[in-house]
Amino acid sequence: MSNLTYLDKNLNSIDWDFTSLSNEGLNSFHWYPATFISAIPGSVIPIITKENDTVLDTFCGTSVTGYEAIRLGRRYIGFDNNPIAILISKAKLLFPESNSLLNLFSEVDLFDINKNIKHPNEEILKKWYHYDTYYELLFLLDKISKIHSPVFRIPAQAVFSSILKKTSSQGKHWGWVCDNVIPKPNEIVYKNAIDIFNKALRNYCNSVDNMLISIKYRNLDNKRKQIREQWELNCGDTLSLTNQLKPNSIDLILSSPPYYGVADYVKAQRLSFLWFHKKFMTIEGYSFDDFEQLRKTETGARSTRYNQNSFNDYIEYMDRYIFNCQRVLKKGKYLVLIMGDSKSRNETIGVIDEYAKKYGFEKEYEFQRQIRESRRRLMAKVQNEQIKVYVKK
Repeated sequence: MSNLTYLDKNLNSIDWDFTSLSNEGLNSFHWYPATFISAIPGSVIPIITKENDTVLDTFCGTSVTGYEAIRLGRRYIGFDNNPIAILISKAKLLFPESNSLLNLFSEVDLFDINKNIKHPNEEILKKWYHYDTYYELLFLLDKISKIHSPVFRIPAQAVFSSILKKTSSQGKHWGWVCDNVIPKPNEIVYKNAIDIFNKALRNYCNSVDNMLISIKYRNLDNKRKQIREQWELNCGDTLSLTNQLKPNSIDLILSSPPYYGVADYVKAQRLSFLWFHKKFMTIEGYSFDDFEQLRKTETGARSTRYNQNSFNDYIEYMDRYIFNCQRVLKKGKYLVLIMGDSKSRNETIGVIDEYAKKYGFEKEYEFQRQIRESRRRLMAKVQNEQIKVYVKK
């Protein structure tokens, strides 16, 4: 069977809507905007690549692609300009020993809370959280900062980040946090942050153990140390980071570029940026820039949609992006992009198609999938996504 016939048979047999599936386990422990379903890379990677091939996700977000690449015995490289995305991604791929991680928090006692510790953002944080909840979270953050090993500290930080919306007094959906809608004084309510954190940590550890079982079930090496050597994650601009890769070194690029004017990835993690202040505790060596400065590094963010030059900036960026993809991808290998347009924004998919053609890609497949109604609410009512499969000729 020829490669093209094989791809025809397998890719065309997939129901790309995946109506009965949702992200779970490690792919759901921390909320993040516009995350695509893991069934997409989980279906594409085993068809288009072979074991030990290198999969690159240039806008990795929380590394749903990376999770599937590692589960399927591939190597993985992920880039994102959002430090919180990289934090979550590392937590998903570090595979700490569960009992050792849980034991670090097994003797947490409310009586140990030191209310003399000061956080640089105390004034604003106390507007989001009940007084007691605030100090419980500060206690946890201080305890996490003293964990020496990044294999345990990073997952603990990610789990801490994952509970910040739930422990806040903003009871409405994530969009209210994104738009900085602080709870009213009469809405402030106590949440037991210690209990919520411990439950989230146990769920995270269970997901880690289940992932290791899944890897072993596929007759792959599931030793934690070996798995950690199979991936690389970097925080920064994807154009700069792809320029650092060797030409013709990647077997598959599978990514979802930001949908123009649809999501605010940095603003959505506002609470995490408030807590992980550079003067208190940074994320694995990242000394955060000013929050507003970091927002300006986003490509096609929702908050820039009314800026006069934002669309031109976006398509110029995508032009350079497709060129970089062509440079690093091996000849005959595939670029798979999951893309979407909002009816209330400028159309981008056709423009990106033209860029792909300009730089020597040939479109071999194109699939459309419907987005669930519940997800559209946070995606500027994008109704469907297109999955484009380009080959480098």
